[in-house]
Amino acid sequence: PAGLESVGAGAFRECASLESIVVSQANRYYDSDGMALYSVGEKPSLIFVSAAFSGRYEVREGTVRIEKGAFAGCPQVLTASLPASVEIIVPGAFSGVADGFEIALPEANGAFFLDGPALFSADGATLVRVFPGASGTYAAPESVRRIAAFALEGCASLREVILPKGVREIGRYAFAESGI
Repeated sequence: PAGLESVGAGAFRECASLESIVVSQANRYYDSDGMALYSVGEKPSLIFVSAAFSGRYEVREGTVRIEKGAFAGCPQVLTASLPASVEIIVPGAFSGVADGFEIALPEANGAFFLDGPALFSADGATLVRVFPGASGTYAAPESVRRIAAFALEGCASLREVILPKGVREIGRYAFAESGI
């Protein structure tokens, strides 16, 4: 609707029958590409990707923030391609993704980097996410000081995680639904 001003976190979580998202052109707060809902304004956010989408999802250029639950219940999304503009990934943004899910991240992104199955803050101090499909033993690099909330959630094939001595904080649900 044109007057919609607020969408709560998880409002469309696991809505498997939702095939498309259409937002009125008169809405000043939200926009859609047909398969995802975005907030607009000074710091555009990806709020939600439809569970009906499959394959590689290209997050819109200019998106600054990926909200909690943005990819929740999207078992057919195999890759999320993030633009260089992404600065914030809210913990839980990739909750519920399937084994084999991957992130594509341009080198120009100064906020995050990938190392194997894991996504880190640019300085390497925060382990943002280890993606499902990681198996056996995962050893976090010595630079890690913080394990973000939901960081290893859903990593059912992991049997052991080795954390460096410098870890000072482990976020809530960091190991939820993992094999540990």
